[in-house]
Amino acid sequence: MRLYESGTLRALALLFCCSAAVPGAAWSQEQAYYMVGGERISLRQSNTYRALQMRPDTSVAKRAEFLSSVEAAGIGTIETSPLLIQHGIVLLRIREGVGPAAFSQGVAALSESEPVESENPVYAVAGVDQLLVNEFNVQFASDATPEEMEAVLDAANAEIVSVNEKIPNRYVIRFPGRTAREALDLSNDIAEHDRVDFSEPNFVVIVPARPRVERAGAAPSAPSVPSPTGTPGDPLFSSQWYLNNTGSGAGVADADVDAPEAWDKSHGNSTIIIAIIDEGVETTHPDLQAKIVTPYDATDGDNNQEPNPWDGHGTACAGIAAAVTDNEGVAGLGWDVRIMPVRIAYSNFSGGPWITTYAWIEDGIRTAVDRGAHVLSNSWGGGNSNLVNTAIDYAIANNRVVVFAAGNDAGPVGWPANLSDTKVLIAVSATNEWDQFKTKTSSDGETWWGSNFGPEVNISAPGVHMYTTDITGSDGYASGNYFSNFNGTSSATPLVAGAAALVLAEHPGWTPTLVRNQLQSSADDKGASGFDDQFGHGRLNACKALGGTCDDGPPPTTCSTMGVVNTLSSGQALVNLALLLSSLFLLLLLPVLRRVAPSA
Repeated sequence: MRLYESGTLRALALLFCCSAAVPGAAWSQEQAYYMVGGERISLRQSNTYRALQMRPDTSVAKRAEFLSSVEAAGIGTIETSPLLIQHGIVLLRIREGVGPAAFSQGVAALSESEPVESENPVYAVAGVDQLLVNEFNVQFASDATPEEMEAVLDAANAEIVSVNEKIPNRYVIRFPGRTAREALDLSNDIAEHDRVDFSEPNFVVIVPARPRVERAGAAPSAPSVPSPTGTPGDPLFSSQWYLNNTGSGAGVADADVDAPEAWDKSHGNSTIIIAIIDEGVETTHPDLQAKIVTPYDATDGDNNQEPNPWDGHGTACAGIAAAVTDNEGVAGLGWDVRIMPVRIAYSNFSGGPWITTYAWIEDGIRTAVDRGAHVLSNSWGGGNSNLVNTAIDYAIANNRVVVFAAGNDAGPVGWPANLSDTKVLIAVSATNEWDQFKTKTSSDGETWWGSNFGPEVNISAPGVHMYTTDITGSDGYASGNYFSNFNGTSSATPLVAGAAALVLAEHPGWTPTLVRNQLQSSADDKGASGFDDQFGHGRLNACKALGGTCDDGPPPTTCSTMGVVNTLSSGQALVNLALLLSSLFLLLLLPVLRRVAPSA
């Protein structure tokens, strides 16, 4: 899994590749894999990380001595987190200048040390690294009896670690006396049983890197022409080109989502909630605090999801979706809608890797649904998991709108966004101030990334030079409370989520299918005529999504309510047509009536 903010992560590899045997490794030489949705996901050894499983009886002094020897070996840097410590794992990241073969051989030598129980594989899957530990998530069939489940686990000599209290017939298991690699084979055997829906590793998922945010280009200057009547008073609104682009700065006029025209029609309402499923949101931010409802931290199961000081991604996404509008700082597209922060991951130092598990992500999605979020905004992706797939199904089955970032690798749409062809979710690509599809050569100057594309893209939205909220003070991306250069499909996704929330405020009974259809059919067609793999059905237009016919020039502009694009509005369209035909009939009849009328 990865954050989809361009410039903050290396590119994803979107094809699953075969793994090679690791020199000195003790695990099976057969191709490693796990099962997702009945398909084998091949596992390739990571070129970035290796992991050593410490013996549980290792003393503190022996552990410290071993860690010193690891540092002295000079082959890798130790990266740690509470989750890794919990599993007794020493994680090594390859040092710059060390070749893959030397790294593998050095780790193999360290694995022979007395405090080390085994070397645990770290696999590369769709752009993320997945550390294998001896824990597995098993979902039995809904009608499996306790006796049947016990028989399956006993036959595999499995031990129950925990029972999921929220999901029936869900267990976390381990295989005593087995290495993690040996345990993977046993888990795959369980997955083949006819009373088992799935069995998959409880991977520790590591986002490979989160380097600095690149800074390029400039935000558009303040508008020099009148704006729609819905323009808010936030002082930074004039720099939020993606909400209202006059063309007076960078870009072209109307390369935006027509936010003021949308607000002329509706501000949404406070009963609608957007869940920002991310690395945490700063709930005390002055431009977010009044919007926050029922936060949740899936990484430890409590309600204190405040991000680490350097983890600004979730706070930035929250501001785009629904910052407090018409007050200070920036405006959020969801003017009156609320924000539910859900933390599913964290990093342990600035620029460090994201640490998470698919179980955390699943819990975050399900909890957002159970706590009443109407729209789930997900600016991340990479890897693959039954746990997350079933959580998405749970959200959609409970009438929630699920939005995912397509990714920033100038390649195919990543998982889970690529599920949009089989699940009713919304996959979002990115555009720029010129209404161009975001590529490495588009006019915005951000040459280090391009939006992903493909038939799974549903809609596109602005995703460069996005002015938004940042963790306050010197924390987050920059000094101050706001950041002017957030980017990537990470930033386009909460914009679509904000528009979906406005639509639901107008049509609270609508299903995810109706909301998705409304956003797609009302989008401004860009690129090739009709649907295309870059823009999807077009660039988001929030005004038209609310049923408006938005005239963008010359300002001031308003959002008329005459044009309605959803199929449920056909009755009103027929009424409008009848009124028009009646007027024409009266105009034609008037000269006849004048000829036959008696003179005075």
